[in-house]
Formats: sequence, structure tokens, C-alpha cells
Amino acid sequence: MMKFFLLTFLMTHQVYAWEVESSKKQFYLKDSGHRFMITSEGGTPRFLKVENWEGLRRVHYYAGAAGTSQICNVTRALLLSKEQKVLGDLPISYRCKNESEESFEEASWIIKSGVLEVTDPQTEEVIKITIPSN
Repeated sequence: MMKFFLLTFLMTHQVYAWEVESSKKQFYLKDSGHRFMITSEGGTPRFLKVENWEGLRRVHYYAGAAGTSQICNVTRALLLSKEQKVLGDLPISYRCKNESEESFEEASWIIKSGVLEVTDPQTEEVIKITIPSN
């Protein structure tokens, strides 16, 4: 019975074995068949989760902490096409803290007419990426 349950689980759920690898001050997210360079905001990044999003995949990772008077923990994501092509390495959120307060800001991810617009709340930069058609 246990073997049946395990087999059913594995067939219906994708299991991801992502890890962070470092080489000469560069960091990479890799799984069994792919290796993608990622951004470090300070410290060593770490894999968080994989999310299916709008027919694409977002591979979330903790990018590190940056700042002087206020430390911000940064979460980013690699946006992958169905063919495992990197469409972007984009911000997800910032959790910032100083001596007296803590704040949380999320990047805005909106698709308009086949173009993804990501607005980074820290820099106010708008990143535009054309989404491949199916």
C-alpha cells in the first residue's frame, strides 16, 4: 500500500532538486539538467521553491541581504519558459529592517498583451519581458 501511495504521489507532483552552486564569486541555481547564473545581493543565495505561474516557472531564491542603515533581505526568481530558457532574473520581494521598524515590499508582476512588466519597488525600475507564445 505504501509503495502505491509513493508512486501515485511521484506521478502527480513534480519534485524539484534545485541547489545553489558557487564558482569564482558567481552563483548558479542548478537542477539535474540545468545550470543558471543568479544574482547575489550580499552573502550566499539559497533555493526557496518552484512555482508554476501563468504557464511559466518561477524558481524563487533568497538572494541575500544588502544595506547599511537598513538591512533588506531580497527574494528573487528566475523566470523560465516551458523550454527551460531563462526569460529573466527578477525581484520578488524585499523585507527591510532597521532599529525601529520593519517593512515588506513586493514587486509588481503584470502581463499585458504578451509582455510581462515587473516593477521593482526599491529602484522603481520597470522591467519588460516578451512572453513566448505557446
